[in-house]
Amino acid sequence: MARITLTEEIAQKLEFYWQLAGDTLSDLAICQRVGISFGQLRGWLRRDSKPLRRDGTSWTEGLRAIRTRAKVSTMTGYLVKLNQLAEEARAGGDFKTAVNVYCWLLERQFPDIYGNRAQPPEGEQTGKTGVMMALPKMTVDEWQEFHKTQTST
Repeated sequence: MARITLTEEIAQKLEFYWQLAGDTLSDLAICQRVGISFGQLRGWLRRDSKPLRRDGTSWTEGLRAIRTRAKVSTMTGYLVKLNQLAEEARAGGDFKTAVNVYCWLLERQFPDIYGNRAQPPEGEQTGKTGVMMALPKMTVDEWQEFHKTQTST
């Protein structure tokens, strides 16, 4: 196979698929869609190649930075949507859904504290895991009152 130069067009296609697919498409599948070999992509990533523009100048960032930015952009977009969902549920009075979304976000963001790997304090026995273990014991009415005091301006 002939050597292919990392052009601006190829970099934009790769970035598009990395953003679109997140982690659902493998790099091999993305390479097939873009029309390059997996070995070529691996080499560009290893060397952190900078795409060439049509005028012959290089981009200021390498392919690894482009890939990282695309994947982080996808994750951030989903986190924003989840936060919006929780806020809409809370505003509509559906505290259970809002709490579930926030618990899920906490478990993913801080797995050692709120995830399944969280451990109860020394000497304390509990059947709870994750966020439910870390949250104070409060009734729904107490949570709603706490929430009102925290969000009132």
